[in-house]
Order: sequence, then C-alpha cells, then structure tokens
Amino acid sequence: MAIVLVRIDDRLIHGQVVGGWLPVIQAERVVVVSDRAAGDALQTGLMRMAVPDGVTVDVLTLAQAVPSLKTGAWGAQRVLLLLPGLQELAALVDAGVAFAQVNLGGLHDAPGRSMVAAHLAFSGDERALLVRLVKGGVRFETRPLPGDVPVPLNELIPGLK
Repeated sequence: MAIVLVRIDDRLIHGQVVGGWLPVIQAERVVVVSDRAAGDALQTGLMRMAVPDGVTVDVLTLAQAVPSLKTGAWGAQRVLLLLPGLQELAALVDAGVAFAQVNLGGLHDAPGRSMVAAHLAFSGDERALLVRLVKGGVRFETRPLPGDVPVPLNELIPGLK
C-alpha cells in the first residue's frame, strides 16, 4: 500500500481534495478515518458520490483503520488518508501507525480555537498534540492545495521545532 498523502481537513472530502489533490497525487482510494463520519450513512454516501469514477472511498472508524493501515490492506493502491483532526492522527500514531509527513489542509475556526493561518486554527489541546507529534518524529506541511507554497509549522506556532 502506498499512502501518497496523509491530510488533516475537518471538511473531509470537498472541492480542494477532489479538484486539487486527487488529480495531482493520482490516488486510487480515499480512506477517511472518522468515527463520526463512519456512523453517518448520509455523509458517507455523499463523500462517495463526490469523487471521480475509479476512485474508491472507504469510511472507517479508528478501530477499523488501525489493522488495515498496519497490514497494508490496500495492496499497491495509491491511497489518500484523510482525517478530520489531530486527535485521529494522534490515536493512529499511539496505536503504532507511523507517518513520516502529514498535510495540514484545513482546521477551521471554532469555539476554543485560535487562527494561525487562513486555513488553520488550533485549540490549546491541539497545539499540545502538535508538539507531541512533532517530538515523536511526525513532520507537518501546511498548505490547502498542492500548488500553494507550504508554510513551515514553526512559523505559525512559535516555539514548535
């Protein structure tokens, strides 16, 4: 299994993913890891309808995703792994799934979050997760679309290495 992009975006499958990333990374499968989305048949159906023909969409709970990611369940397929937040990423890492680099594509303003860029806002807990994940070896890039210039995370969050 070739995970060609790990992306955190609270909107999950939407225009930037379908029109921006999929053509560039040539993913054959989108794997959404979200307990909430996996429990919502309407949202799951809409996500499946949003992708082009020939791209498979799996919407999995965290518990379902861990063994699939650890065993490479999708063979040689090019996979876009899509997560709604840092909590899901941390849970996968804590379960032993390794990621070299993660794209921070969109965590939008919400109560308790502070904006650090037009497409990124973090709560205090999310900042702490970022620190822990970075210390654990996960590298982050911050860009909504593949043609955008990535901004180093430490420029957005001072003190983060």
